[in-house]
Amino acid sequence: MRQIIQTFLMGLAALAAAPAAAQATEPRPVRIVVPAPPGGSLDASARLLVQKLSAVTTESYLVENRPGANTQIGTEAVVRAAADGRTLLFAGTGVIFLPLLQKVAFSPMTDLVPVAQWSAEQYVVVTSAAGPLQAVADLATARPAGLNCAAYPGVSTIACEQLKARLGGRSTTVPFAGIAPAANAVMGGHADVLFVNLEPVHKLITGGRLRVLAQSKGAGFAAPTVAEAWPGFVLEGHAGVLAPAGTPEARIQQLNRDINRALADPEVAAHMREGGQEPVGGTPQRYADNLRRSLQLYGDLIQKLDLGPK
Repeated sequence: MRQIIQTFLMGLAALAAAPAAAQATEPRPVRIVVPAPPGGSLDASARLLVQKLSAVTTESYLVENRPGANTQIGTEAVVRAAADGRTLLFAGTGVIFLPLLQKVAFSPMTDLVPVAQWSAEQYVVVTSAAGPLQAVADLATARPAGLNCAAYPGVSTIACEQLKARLGGRSTTVPFAGIAPAANAVMGGHADVLFVNLEPVHKLITGGRLRVLAQSKGAGFAAPTVAEAWPGFVLEGHAGVLAPAGTPEARIQQLNRDINRALADPEVAAHMREGGQEPVGGTPQRYADNLRRSLQLYGDLIQKLDLGPK
């Protein structure tokens, strides 16, 4: 009898230990850090990517929003993470020129490595549909005291500063943590204009809450292009996935293949194009080349506008 009881207890112990052992060896989820609040284009794109990656791979993925300090908090969290390919950054163009605007303890060009470009972005210049601004020309005359330009980190901030220069200083850049609060400020009449990715405001435009004053070429609205409104104005950007420097090349290539598989899905591509994003994909080198081009383009502009740390 004693032997039977001992055998039974040993069996129970083995059953209890099995789940714990399996849990210990099971890979942890891949975190995709978004350095912006929920509700913006980066967040929506990252969640679309996670949804598709979870369907086409055997790994589990999750989005982690870490906004703050002009995207510095989320970006630095990835820079400091283990270089094992299980903590990634989903970032816009602003990540590459962040050190040109403020003092940071890292270099995106050396402390991060490109994995894959997700999209090229369409932009619109919007105002409240209920407000007084009807056309681009009104920006120069509507408010003698000057405009309030809502801005979120990255390309939007640089656009507001360009507008300020074009208006001879008669515009104030009002910073917001993300696209959603910036758009709400414009719709509520607390700011006059917003330079923004098309995707997160598309429904607000078609729903009659925001009016398009200007747009990227091909955005599809009855408004002039930004180039027509302001020759030489820079308003372009992209989004993509980066990993901590030192991540094994084999892991980078695996992630790149998986992201390209996600972009190849016709439903994903159609969803992106409907919101004003062009799927890109391609090799890590292609994304690296685009990042370097953006750094040169915006670096020259930041220097011209004297926007660097004082």
